[in-house]
Amino acid sequence: MHYTFALIAATSSSFVSEAFRHNSTYSPVTRRMMNTDEYLATYVWNQAYYAGHDPTFIDFFESPEAEKYNRGDVYLNVADASNAGQLANPRGLARLILDFREASGSDARFWLFYAGGDGDDKKWAPDFVRVFKEFILRYGRSEMGRLGLSFNVGLDRKTWCEIFDEVDNIRDISKIKVHDIKVDVTLNYRNPDKILVDKIMYRSDHVTVETFNNTYEGLRDMFKTFLHHTCPQCNTDYYRNYKAQITFLAEGDCDTKALPCSETSMCAFYSSCPEDPNGGIRYAYDQLTKAFNYIPGNILPQYRFDHFFKPGDTHFGLNFFEWTVCYYGYESWYEIDLPRCGCDYFPASQKCRNS
Repeated sequence: MHYTFALIAATSSSFVSEAFRHNSTYSPVTRRMMNTDEYLATYVWNQAYYAGHDPTFIDFFESPEAEKYNRGDVYLNVADASNAGQLANPRGLARLILDFREASGSDARFWLFYAGGDGDDKKWAPDFVRVFKEFILRYGRSEMGRLGLSFNVGLDRKTWCEIFDEVDNIRDISKIKVHDIKVDVTLNYRNPDKILVDKIMYRSDHVTVETFNNTYEGLRDMFKTFLHHTCPQCNTDYYRNYKAQITFLAEGDCDTKALPCSETSMCAFYSSCPEDPNGGIRYAYDQLTKAFNYIPGNILPQYRFDHFFKPGDTHFGLNFFEWTVCYYGYESWYEIDLPRCGCDYFPASQKCRNS
């Protein structure tokens, strides 16, 4: 670790003071393991964690903070159209997945996702199924555990059907079957194309629903909008026709394009203390948990809720690990060696909060 103890002392003192300034009732408590069945999904955009030499991802999952909150599914951006049908470093990706399993001890699903918006997605998104298949056939090991293909991209219905057909064609290959592969699609909570949403809910194994709000009330209303209006049959007698399980994704990016940042991103609620209920990871987790727990009996009957949200699955998460890694407090900044968090997180949060 490269911080000096003097720097840590100064940094922690100033940031704790800032926490008190924003929350006069805050009192720090000893870090403890939560008795909970709900863990956060981790959504990661930086390909350098597998293609380069950035150790932050694995260092985080070796930490007590990750064990406490982030034992849910992991989504890792591994390709977009600019990759032109190949992974930047497939051997490095295999190593990262294995290192993640060892560091975290988690058996949650590890999603490899294709990110849209950087070229001819109609060509390269379906081709990602081939890329995934060849990666598993060459580098796959049973120790990698449960894997999945995820698509964060806008496509037409025909292209989505092509992707689902291609995934179905590889499921029973013996070396792939061991990973219990699933396919996931990212949807906006207000996607206006109900025919498309209906098709995706019917064909996909899983959907990740973007609900970019930073309060309990906002998240609750977005969950309701998706389940009552965007998803055509989620709250009707035909709900059983859908096989897709659901994970809600809140925004954690301090530089989000989902403006205004002050209303959309959890980054607007700063704290350097991991147990501060008014900011940082505790605040984000509490808002998501409270909103999610409102669904059964209020937004959906219990039996429909049970269909879409299986026990032990990951039901909500935070987007943009590159910023959310800073939410866990100044002790983790030292433990994981995150000088960027000590320097940039507070001003970025203030900028977000004032936008």
